[in-house]
Parts: sequence; structure tokens; C-alpha cells
Amino acid sequence: MSLKVLQIESCPKLKSFPQIHLAYSLKRLLIKDCPVLKALPDEMMILSGENSRCLLEELDIEDCPSFESWNFPNGKLPTMLKSLKIHCCRSLQYLPEVAFENDASSNMSQLEKLEIVDCPSLTYLGTEKLLYCLKRLRISYCLKFEKSLEKMLRNNASLEYVDFSKNVNLSSFPECLQGLSNLTEININSCPHLEFFPETGLPVSSLRTFCISNCKSLKSLPNQMHEVMALRNLTITDCASLASLPMGGFPCNLSSLHIWNCENLKVPIAQWKLHRLTSLRELRISGECSEDITSFPVDEDLLPRSLISLCIGRFMNLANLSRGLNSLTLLEELEIINCSKLQSLPWDCLPASLGRLSIMDCPLLRQQLFKAKRASRHVIARIPCVEVDGDCIQ
Repeated sequence: MSLKVLQIESCPKLKSFPQIHLAYSLKRLLIKDCPVLKALPDEMMILSGENSRCLLEELDIEDCPSFESWNFPNGKLPTMLKSLKIHCCRSLQYLPEVAFENDASSNMSQLEKLEIVDCPSLTYLGTEKLLYCLKRLRISYCLKFEKSLEKMLRNNASLEYVDFSKNVNLSSFPECLQGLSNLTEININSCPHLEFFPETGLPVSSLRTFCISNCKSLKSLPNQMHEVMALRNLTITDCASLASLPMGGFPCNLSSLHIWNCENLKVPIAQWKLHRLTSLRELRISGECSEDITSFPVDEDLLPRSLISLCIGRFMNLANLSRGLNSLTLLEELEIINCSKLQSLPWDCLPASLGRLSIMDCPLLRQQLFKAKRASRHVIARIPCVEVDGDCIQ
């Protein structure tokens, strides 16, 4: 009766539990890799005594492809549950409701973390009462949840983090996105049919991290992005259909900006107004948008002087880096990736602050580097770390 954690794992023949109630003290229950298990213990949360309450706070069900029934009393979720994780339960079709009590204040779930991965049959994701206190939401490899998304997110004042990955039917976000006043991070990965975000925009006062990757149908970003003044980290990678940047530009308080492998983005870098981002510390860009660039940066005012880390890649016609790099007086890290025509670096004009230089897949520059190493060893020697194709040469 003092049991707090129960873990049942890799029991391939486990079909059912005995007709008993679990310990009153149980706070965490993990059931994993039980392929023929269909349900939790019958009436597992009913406890003897008029005032007894289930203390279960964490419930993890993973790799149970036959699991389909919760067996909670009246189908209601334990009121004390704070974390629910469901992975690879391919037969599960619904989430439980909230357990109601006489006290009206108890009519809302205490659930703070909900993680659902690879549950393709799941169609019903609960009501607002279930998600009222939710802070972290992750949904991945689920095929039928899109119609429930508006209901899940509407009026959620607690939500801080959302992660949607590999959801093939997700084509848009709901209009209520802007109203999530405490949302600080959005991660979207491998949603091939996602095309746009709502015109109402993003949470202006709270959003700090916004990451989109491998969304091949995404055509545009929210035009109001420049109004999201709390935004610090913006990452957009492998979005083949993205053809434009936000009309208002980027938020001026950005500290990290990654735009990589967006092959249809043809807006020249000179029009990105990067110099306005006076708080930017880290910049990673690939050169599909500027195929005509032969020298980078094109002038001293192209990049913000606040940069500490700079990575450029796939500038296919880039022949040299210009002396404009010398204006980046805080630069500590410079990475150059897959610039096949790049032949030279302005060794005598690299920032004195530079501590790491990394060169990958730049054959002509590699040759020039080793020649310069012999001819200008004293210049290169002041860079503590020099890497070529993954090998540290200094």
C-alpha cells in the first residue's frame, strides 16, 4: 500500500490484469512493450473509502498496439493526473474525459503535459476541460486529429509549448493561435500538407521560439511576424515551397535566425534588412536565394555587427569572402559549407575575435587554406581552432 511507481515492460503475453484496485499511493504507472494488452486494470482507479482520491500523477503507455480501453470509472481521467504519454497505441480511438466531483472547481483536469505519438486511429482528443491546464502538447504521427485542433487550443491560457511532427493531414493552424497568451515555443516538423498560418498571426507578447522544418508545401510565413517582439529564435529549414518572407520583415529582437535549404526562396539577402536585427547573435543561411552572389558580404552594412556565430552554405557562385567580415568585431565562430567555387578568405581581415573557423565541402578553399597555412602561418595561428572537413588542423 506504499507503492509509488509501477513499471511493467516487455511482457509479450500479458493480456489483462487481475480484478483488483491499484495501490492508493501510486503516483506513476508505466506500461511499455506489451503488444497484446488491450486495457488497463478494470476499475483501476476506484478506491475504497468515501473520501479517497486517486493520487496518480503520471501515466505512460508505450508500444502497446492492441491497447484500446482505459477502464477508468465512467470513462473519466484521474483528477490528479499531470502527465499523460501515449506512444504507439495504434488501436486507441479516444482520450478519456475528466472525472467530475461535487466541487465545481474540480471540474477541470490538472493535466499539464500531453504527448501522443503514432496513434493513427485516435480521432477524439478530449474537451476543453481535459486540456484546461495543459502546458505542453506534443502530437506526432497521428492522422485524424486536425479537426479537433481548434477545440484543443481554444481559450487555453496555460499552454506554453506545442510540437506537431509528421502529421500528414495538418494543412493549417486554427485562428485561435494568436490568443494563446502564454505560448512560448512552436515546433512544426514534417507536416507535408501545411500551407499557411492564420492571418490573425502569432502570439505577440509571449512567443520566443518558432521552428518549422521539412514542410514542403509551406508557401508563406505569417505577415505579422515583425510584431512578435518577444521572438528570439526563428528556424526555417527544408521548406521547398516557401517563396517569400514576412511583409513586415523579422522581429528586431531576434537573437538567432536559421533559414536553410528553402530552394524557392528567391528574395535577395540584401532585401532581408538583417542590419536592423541589432540583437542577432547567431545567423545560419544557405544561398539558394542569392545565386548571383560572388562575394559575401556585399558590403559592411549587410550583416548586424552583433553577430557571434555565422554559418553560410550552398552559395554556389560565391568566389570569395569580402573584407566586410572585418566589421563583425564580435564574431567568434565562422562556418562555411558546400561553397564549391569559393577560393579565398581575407586572412588579414578576419575579425580578431574569431575563435573557430570550420570549412566543409569547399575543395578550392581547402587548397587555398593549406597554401595560406604555409605562407601566412602567423595569420592563421591566431585562430585557436581551424577545422577542414571535420578534421582539426589547428
